[in-house]
Amino acid sequence: NNSNYTVEPNMGIVEVGDEVPLEITRSSGKPKADRLVILFEAIASGNNDYMSCFAPGAPKSEISGEFVVKLSAAE
Repeated sequence: NNSNYTVEPNMGIVEVGDEVPLEITRSSGKPKADRLVILFEAIASGNNDYMSCFAPGAPKSEISGEFVVKLSAAE
């Protein structure tokens, strides 16, 4: 449920070999099984318009996909 979470940063470019720490904050409420879906797409060197990679109909590269992280909130 997107309204229960904030993720910082929520978009950006990660260069090969770099790491980006994520801060995931959940608002108060009854704990339940949630998930975080992280999308990824390769872009050309020097291209800073990462939003265009995820626009409807945008071409996909060989390095494209998503992975899911299961989240579990505690009371």
